[in-house]
Amino acid sequence: LFPWKTLSEQGFGLWQNDELPLVPIDFNIEQGLKIIGYDTSNLSAAIIAFKRHFIQTDVSDTVDETTKAILYSIYLKQ
Repeated sequence: LFPWKTLSEQGFGLWQNDELPLVPIDFNIEQGLKIIGYDTSNLSAAIIAFKRHFIQTDVSDTVDETTKAILYSIYLKQ
């Protein structure tokens, strides 16, 4: 796996917090992805790209609660 977390610890890019925040019920996945820089014209592809970077062990286009929490954690850093 690519060491994204290690790079973020050295000041290159963002990484989610170890303790993930509670996600508001009205948090919009598509808007969150747009705000952190993903092209959401193909939402499925954007979700997969996000997961390839931040989750790596699950690169499906399924958005579960963990995926939402990781996205929200990154979103809060913007």
